[in-house]
Amino acid sequence: MIRFWPGSPVGIYETRKGWLGVTIVTPAQWRAFCDMLGLSELRGESDWIFGEDRLKHLEKFELVFMSRLKTRTAQEWFREGKKRRLPAVPVPEISDLLRDNEKKARGAIVPILLGEEEGLTVGSAQRLTLTPPRRGGKVPALGERQSNDSARGDTHAASSATPVRMEAARRPLRGIRVTDFSMGWAGPLCTRTLADLGADVIKVEAIQYADWWRGVDRSPSYINAQMYEKSIRFCILNRNKRGITLDLTRPRGLDLARQLLTDADAVVDNYSVNVLPKLGLGYDVLRTLNPRLVMLSMSAFGSNSVNRDCRAYGSTLEQGSGLPTVIGNPTDIAVMSHVAFGVPVGGLNGCAAVLVALIHARNTGQGQFIDLAQIECMMPFAALWITVHSTSGTPPTRYGNRHPQFVPHGCFRCAGEDNWIMVAATNAEMWQRLAHVIGRPDWAADPSLHFAEARRRNH
Repeated sequence: MIRFWPGSPVGIYETRKGWLGVTIVTPAQWRAFCDMLGLSELRGESDWIFGEDRLKHLEKFELVFMSRLKTRTAQEWFREGKKRRLPAVPVPEISDLLRDNEKKARGAIVPILLGEEEGLTVGSAQRLTLTPPRRGGKVPALGERQSNDSARGDTHAASSATPVRMEAARRPLRGIRVTDFSMGWAGPLCTRTLADLGADVIKVEAIQYADWWRGVDRSPSYINAQMYEKSIRFCILNRNKRGITLDLTRPRGLDLARQLLTDADAVVDNYSVNVLPKLGLGYDVLRTLNPRLVMLSMSAFGSNSVNRDCRAYGSTLEQGSGLPTVIGNPTDIAVMSHVAFGVPVGGLNGCAAVLVALIHARNTGQGQFIDLAQIECMMPFAALWITVHSTSGTPPTRYGNRHPQFVPHGCFRCAGEDNWIMVAATNAEMWQRLAHVIGRPDWAADPSLHFAEARRRNH
């Protein structure tokens, strides 16, 4: 299924073998996409340069390039796209994820024991280097405190932690300073959440590369009215922060950045993985300046991935996670749930990881590097299908709005224009109450419908 958002085509397309997720946003990406497909004659047509114009010519656009995509496999197009820095990724089947050695090595796919049966499931996406998930542990009982010092060698973890009494009006991260090298949605959402919790977040931008959510209009009227400060999306994602403009290509700018990082408790970036290390601001350097520093890198695929240099948007994260092959109705092709679902998911996972690392730093004095791959943050949504397929080997079931246990379950039309309601009856008692609400007491009284499978046959 193909989805479009205003200004750019975003979709999942059929190739000679497999599906390819494509996101074309900028004019430069459109021209590179045309060159990759051998459609150079279209790259300069004025009606096709900007996304809004391409949207007006949707049918012509599809006919021209969709047939060309079917001449090669998704993996072949992926390799070609990487050369051109295009956000295009193969959409994996669940079986592809289970065979992915890199995801197993990174801990994105991990072993699980279901009774006596061995299988695979989705691991933690947060990838903290000093406080990884504790494998083989047990879930603590209610009220039980479980020490992890013996498992990790953190000799101060249990002894130095003391209970903290929070005043009602005090925000829990007051006194924590965060340096924010992030743009767009995912990184700024992570740091905004930290700021909302009381952290002093300092957002670093460059005049040459300002946050693109300020807007891309460079006209004199836009600049003179300071509209770049009034973009709604930018203001929403960057509330409760302070800001500074630095030129990191100049020694003075780098020196000021190092001063900020020396005094910081955490630093967050969602640049490409090589940007800060090339500037001399990689974790290997920063840890010598500030051993307590927590550094979160929020790249698309992870700093040690073979695809670490691939360009990605929020749509790319969902496309590459395996989720599009299991959601939707049984008769659907690969579908997307949203044009940028992966971005806020990555941002909130990043915030959770930083909070865990800050607790560890408070207890031990040790900072750490967090190698968060945003594409892995989307995989837990497909964990059910991954686990079932790893044990049974059967193709994943696509439920659409239905549910494997709850009946009825779905989104149903109501009276009026575009009027809908979500319903989930999770047990027999709830089913009976639902039947009375909709005026069918006979259904509530029917003993055969007390069982979910009977209701499913009459769904």
